Amino acid sequence: MKFFIIGDMFTGLKPWLLEDKEPKGMPGAYNFYQMLGRSNQHTFQAIIINKEKNKIINFPNGSTIELKKMSISNQYIFRICALPYSFILGRRYLKENSFNVIYSMANYSMVSTLLGNLYNIFTVSRMFGAFSPKYLKEKKYFPIYTRNLLEYLATKYAGKLFISTQDGTQHNLLVDYAKPNSEFYMMFNGIDEGFRDRLLDISPISKVASDKKIKISYIARLSWWKRQDIALNVVDILVKKYNLDIELLVFGNGPDLENLKQIVEEKEISNNVKFLGSLAREEYIKVLHDIDISLYMYDFSNLGNALWETMYAGKLIATKDAGDTGKYLQDGVNALVVDENDNGEEIAKKIYECLDRDVSSIVRKSRETIGKLVTTWDDRIQKELYMIEDRVEKFKGNTND
Repeated sequence: MKFFIIGDMFTGLKPWLLEDKEPKGMPGAYNFYQMLGRSNQHTFQAIIINKEKNKIINFPNGSTIELKKMSISNQYIFRICALPYSFILGRRYLKENSFNVIYSMANYSMVSTLLGNLYNIFTVSRMFGAFSPKYLKEKKYFPIYTRNLLEYLATKYAGKLFISTQDGTQHNLLVDYAKPNSEFYMMFNGIDEGFRDRLLDISPISKVASDKKIKISYIARLSWWKRQDIALNVVDILVKKYNLDIELLVFGNGPDLENLKQIVEEKEISNNVKFLGSLAREEYIKVLHDIDISLYMYDFSNLGNALWETMYAGKLIATKDAGDTGKYLQDGVNALVVDENDNGEEIAKKIYECLDRDVSSIVRKSRETIGKLVTTWDDRIQKELYMIEDRVEKFKGNTND
């Protein structure tokens, strides 16, 4: 099959797309490009509208990604203007080439659906979770039609096959609300096989000693909904209430860095917190060896590759039950889990209460859980490609009829 892809300039892919360096996130998109780009059966041409540069990235089988620069600084205006611009570029590509599939990422579903209807080509919409379901559950509709309007429209007007990452944010609730004319699936991300094996080589935690320095990781983009502020509350409580020697290692970059540093100063815990930024894989694995507890307190869900990796690495997981997290992690069974409304007090208490105790059973079951849920990226993407191939054949058959 030949794919026309309307991609997105995900922050985690910028080092790869702009500087030919290792990506710092969005493994779902990165591995999809890489697998198609070396395939003997499939090729693609992709466009990604961005603010930085024009560039063409070539793959071994002749596939390409064309970066198209659009100089608009305001992010929201950029997002809106990128939709008609991608439609114009898409028409140009589709007039000059023959494609079997139009495949869109993130909020470009509307564009791919319109192009697919115009040129009678099968469409696939690929999204990576959703923010709106949390507001739906709370019956707060204003954020859905303002801050998250593009997400709603991308869901409402998704392609014939609609795939979203099963990251626990419950995209299915938004699908039920928006009612797109699509066949909808949620799929877990994968993991690189070699990387997984190296994580499994890390010795699992069996006990966290209270009389030694306790190292806690918090891995996420520094954005408001990732709630690093709660992690800082946890550190503050463990240090001042329970008199523990804590070192919080905060992984990731993002717009909230300065605000978080200010909170650290205000709480007077500068000696207990390190902001490490985004680490390359080798350095990341090296740091993981010394971590005792991995903390996740995101607002919408805590499921995702950061969690999978630390589960494989045999760390004691401490988290809150946001989104679908509680479907896979149970308190005292394979993690320490608190209510989604906890602001740090309860999870700090659970961490304190588990110190100097045998947690090997929890960690072992955590590894067993992730082993059943997350396959290698090759297997994960091949499953998606089989789905697409099957639907394309049916679409061609219906069209010929």
